[in-house]
Amino acid sequence: MKKRTIFIGDIHGCFDELELLIKKLNYSAKTDRLIFLGDLINKGPKSAAVVDYVQSLKAEVILGNHELAYLKKENAKKNWQKWFETFPTFIEDENFIAVHGGIAPGLKLSETPNKILTRLRTWDGSGNEVNSPQHLPWFFSYKNIKPVFFGHWAALGFVQYKNVTGLDSGCVYGGELSAWILETSELVQIKAKKCYEEAEAGFSLDQKWYQEKLKAVLSQKPLA
Repeated sequence: MKKRTIFIGDIHGCFDELELLIKKLNYSAKTDRLIFLGDLINKGPKSAAVVDYVQSLKAEVILGNHELAYLKKENAKKNWQKWFETFPTFIEDENFIAVHGGIAPGLKLSETPNKILTRLRTWDGSGNEVNSPQHLPWFFSYKNIKPVFFGHWAALGFVQYKNVTGLDSGCVYGGELSAWILETSELVQIKAKKCYEEAEAGFSLDQKWYQEKLKAVLSQKPLA
């Protein structure tokens, strides 16, 4: 019986920070269940080192959109592809759900397309647009009592809304690498050593309006 369940957000090749985080967590494969929420690779400087290290940790890894894209590369490393193919698109047990992108309202996880599970940020009612400033975050529509842990949305940073926790805190952009311990509700973070890649501009349409709206809902304030 594992004593702790630990979730870690998007790494994106930030090996140095990952190594420090694992040490800070005092992780033990014998007593801890470690789950990475996807996007181990790309953008950062040491994707190969991250892959080797994560494999050595005897951890579980959720399929992220970057691993999904890598599976389709013609010149990809075969050993990476073979490993990535074993990644589930979500993990659910009696105490939590873990996913890279998000959960579509009204759809069973087992019947949800990979595009949604790995890339969802906002919900348009159909899943056609998964990242639009014209729609609200998917987790505003999540009604289940079971806690959800997700990554993929660095622009939000570490975020909690009711029983949903986002752990992509933008380490590769100079933010933090974040871990969450389920049993103690404890956030553990390591600050990025540097900014490895400039952050994307984010939403180009109505960005200011959207961010203000998002902050208002997250803080439970009335919307204008």
